[in-house]
Amino acid sequence: MPGSERIIVGVIMSKTSKTIRREAKSLRKQDQSKKLTTIQNELAISHGYKSYKDLLNQEKKQEKDKRIQFAKSGSQHAGDHFAYANDKVEIFIRNDGLRGLRALVNFSKGDVILYESAFLWVSLSNDVHNEGLAWALTRNIVMKLPEAVHQMEKVGKFRESFCPKLDKLDKKVLTAISNSCGQPEGYVKKVYNLVCTYNVITLMEIYDPNSHSVMIAHRMTISKGLSYANHSCEPNSERIKVDSIEMFKSMKDGLVAEKEISIGDEITWSYFDEYKSKPFKDRQKELKREYGFFCTCSLCNREKYKPRK
Repeated sequence: MPGSERIIVGVIMSKTSKTIRREAKSLRKQDQSKKLTTIQNELAISHGYKSYKDLLNQEKKQEKDKRIQFAKSGSQHAGDHFAYANDKVEIFIRNDGLRGLRALVNFSKGDVILYESAFLWVSLSNDVHNEGLAWALTRNIVMKLPEAVHQMEKVGKFRESFCPKLDKLDKKVLTAISNSCGQPEGYVKKVYNLVCTYNVITLMEIYDPNSHSVMIAHRMTISKGLSYANHSCEPNSERIKVDSIEMFKSMKDGLVAEKEISIGDEITWSYFDEYKSKPFKDRQKELKREYGFFCTCSLCNREKYKPRK
């Protein structure tokens, strides 16, 4: 799962709106004469709101304000998180409270935007095949690098914005890691959520002419800059291709400009190139399922609000 400040953007429901929505569905089953939206509005008004939409809007504003407050909590400048030093890009706080990367110089197509060493990493090997990369990195952090949790939370101001639902295997691995490190399962789950939110996966495929086979390897990293770069279905940059074992072992990663980028532009990349060719609804569905957010990039907004024929 590629990294970035992934927050579910769209209908952000608090306990109040969730309760109203659930109650409205129950009342709708009892009385089919009223529309669900009418019942929701009546319940929202009884809670002191103008309408159910007004309630949702207020909740979204509160969520946005919380994100901005959190992003600024380490310093007045988002870039001071991790004391990020780069004369080409900076970490900034967007209007929606998410952090991202912004260009400090003009980039031409093909220019290297960012190339940095990973802060945390794990490579795919035989011993992590069953539990997967995210759990392997979580295990590595809680067992060998517990100080990294403080750095992620207090210095980098990372937050658990993507909390995947755990299946039976996940719960088994969670319990095993908790028992091994002597930490509560809640602590291990928190680290896992941070890993899922900010990780970046690198795939290496190298053809060996001698054996006529393709060498495939995966690694998962968390970086001080790249992990803040947000997804776009219409990105202006792409990942630097890892095409040698030396590059793979260097634990470095970065971005290269796909088009001209001006000073002040947010730098984005696509988590999957194949998303670009998929219809809007399919992209949204897959991004929500795989990464826990709805995309609001320029392409998605154009397609979402385009006039109906």
